[in-house]
Amino acid sequence: MGPSMVRMPGGELLVSFNMTVMREVTPDSPRAWLHPPYDPEYRNMLIRSFDGGRSWSAPQPIPDYTWYGMECPGLKVLSNGDVLASVYRRRCFSPAEAARLDNLEGALPRSPYPWVTAHGGTWVHRSTDGGQSWTETVEVDTGPYISGYSHRGIVELADGNLLLALAAADPFYDTYCREDLFWSGDPLGNERNPDGSIRVGKSKAFVAISRDGGHSWKETRQIAYDPEVNFFEPVLIQLRSGRLLCLLRSCVEAGDFLHQVSSDDGGLTWSEPRKTPLWGFPADVVQLLDGRVLAIYGHRRPPFGIRACISEDEGRGWNIDREIVVRDDLPSANLGYPTVATLEDGRAFTVYWGEAGGVTCLLGTWFTP
Repeated sequence: MGPSMVRMPGGELLVSFNMTVMREVTPDSPRAWLHPPYDPEYRNMLIRSFDGGRSWSAPQPIPDYTWYGMECPGLKVLSNGDVLASVYRRRCFSPAEAARLDNLEGALPRSPYPWVTAHGGTWVHRSTDGGQSWTETVEVDTGPYISGYSHRGIVELADGNLLLALAAADPFYDTYCREDLFWSGDPLGNERNPDGSIRVGKSKAFVAISRDGGHSWKETRQIAYDPEVNFFEPVLIQLRSGRLLCLLRSCVEAGDFLHQVSSDDGGLTWSEPRKTPLWGFPADVVQLLDGRVLAIYGHRRPPFGIRACISEDEGRGWNIDREIVVRDDLPSANLGYPTVATLEDGRAFTVYWGEAGGVTCLLGTWFTP
């Protein structure tokens, strides 16, 4: 689940994703499938392609098999060639062990499964050999926010500073996702009151900042807040003009339209969040060779599939009347999180998850925007 793709300087494609064991699905199971927040066996994996996505290597772990309880990872290739993988982690306990601990934030029993998951922090892994091995892992200080998660990677600015766009991981937003079947506790927010208690409120999007190439993360800056909307799973890109554009998943009763903010001063100030005409679940965004901006997102209502849309003015407007249907033949809403890269021939290649033969798997599609 949750792929993230980068194109290396030589053209090699790297894709990270989440993988777990298959579990029996019965009428007593709480869901038809288990996403990363619900299953401690999820681990981050990396595969690579040298032929534009036609064939792939066997999966390798990021950083190793001892890291479990992982959310969907985000990849970034820095200008010096280092590969960074950013990820949110959940700590996992047996119910008996969790009952003995009184400091578990965001603890959720996953009944009828015999485990409890809790907040485990945001982390960045580093590889200096193209993802073959991982030599450094550092924790991201997300304060004043409790949790920080995104399925997309880091942005490197011209001055060398790194920005990692994040928002609350569940259950740290006041209306825990309305499709959830587990949460029964008091509402949570992603910030604290002066007395240290968790303040109920909407999830703000923010960037974590590194000023030393990703070796430490000690600053954050708010980039999006709306008192009526929970923002989460942001994707950030810097366009060739220098403009920063961020698309945000939203959770509001009015529908699942992507929202966006932008910055024209290197992330010092941000526009007010606004709803886009793009209906879908978490996005990826890329600037095409001709300067147009492509957003791609999952479409979890019939017909199920993957859709994309073009902006010809750096995200100020979207050509929704000419929305691109990448595919509309997937069998269920168990899909999404597409990631996209441009190829040398001008085509786009996207990787996403979906179902094939009743098995959740990664799929890929080439298309011409």
